[in-house]
Amino acid sequence: STEVALPSSPVATKGSWYLQAGAFGSEANAQNFAQNLKSEMGESVTIRQEGNLYKVLLGNFLTKDEATVKALQVEQSYGKKFVPMMVP
Repeated sequence: STEVALPSSPVATKGSWYLQAGAFGSEANAQNFAQNLKSEMGESVTIRQEGNLYKVLLGNFLTKDEATVKALQVEQSYGKKFVPMMVP
């Protein structure tokens, strides 16, 4: 994939950054995964429904850079790969 550097703006964006830990077709599966993740990592976990998917999101970061740093820490500490994403 190709990354494009966008100019950073001091203006707040219209959303927050999270790490997507998983996406499930079943709310119960998402709840179970979120509960396990929260107890294992001690981080804030949110479930957000988008269409028929329940996305399990970790954290609430102000910038993509913060989310990316956390994603690297999670990968090094827990061996899990999470994807930074903005949620409006």
